[in-house]
Amino acid sequence: MTSWKRTALLASLAAFAAGPGMARQDEAPAATRVAAQDAEQALQDLLDEYEDAMTAYQEAAETAETREERVKVREASYPKPNVWVPRFMAMAERHPRTEPAAKALAWVVTRTRNDQQKKALETLLADHLQSEVLADVCLRLPNDAEGESILERLEQESPHLRVRGMACYALSNRIRPPRRGDDWPHEEQYTALMLRLIERYADVEFRGRKLSAIAEGALFAIERLQIGMPVPDIVGEDIDGVPFNLSDYKGKVLMIDFWGHW
Repeated sequence: MTSWKRTALLASLAAFAAGPGMARQDEAPAATRVAAQDAEQALQDLLDEYEDAMTAYQEAAETAETREERVKVREASYPKPNVWVPRFMAMAERHPRTEPAAKALAWVVTRTRNDQQKKALETLLADHLQSEVLADVCLRLPNDAEGESILERLEQESPHLRVRGMACYALSNRIRPPRRGDDWPHEEQYTALMLRLIERYADVEFRGRKLSAIAEGALFAIERLQIGMPVPDIVGEDIDGVPFNLSDYKGKVLMIDFWGHW
């Protein structure tokens, strides 16, 4: 038997031995890839349509000259959540257990606080607990015992550092210091959460800042910026460029105006 015939025979025997089951195994990854691509495209199309609607609204609002005109523009063209949330939910239902579905569900959780949010959150936790997109919903969970329980679960069970860090930060936001010196029974718990952010999630970023920097600022405020405490010294320059220290004015009445451009 010539070598090429022997090679062809061996290939045929291998294919026969593999049987129909092997063919299905080869087809499954391809089908999965196609499904994932379809889901990604469906989500992107929906996001693009939403962004176009939002852009059209913003452009129309900018041309409105009176309050009445702005109200009319908002009523006529603002992309209302009650219109868009069902569409994102339907997209997630058509492509279950895919990452684009997780992103669509997270979109819903962050934009509404009704039964649809509850349903989207339940699906996220049931089907997408391993997804990093859960980091985006931590600060939008219901401010109740159930929401707190979910955050604790995410910090314990998520494989993603960012999700765990945002869950810890969200927990701290629920007991942050009062603004007007009211009674605050959560100082010890809050301080522990800030220290945990520094120790475990230092490099996780939120809105361009590391959680460690946010936590350090919060601890400084607790230790140095409470009502009745001496003001920390400030070093700067006056409007003429002359250096000064705030402590130079100790004993005098001062008005300090903090301002900036955002």
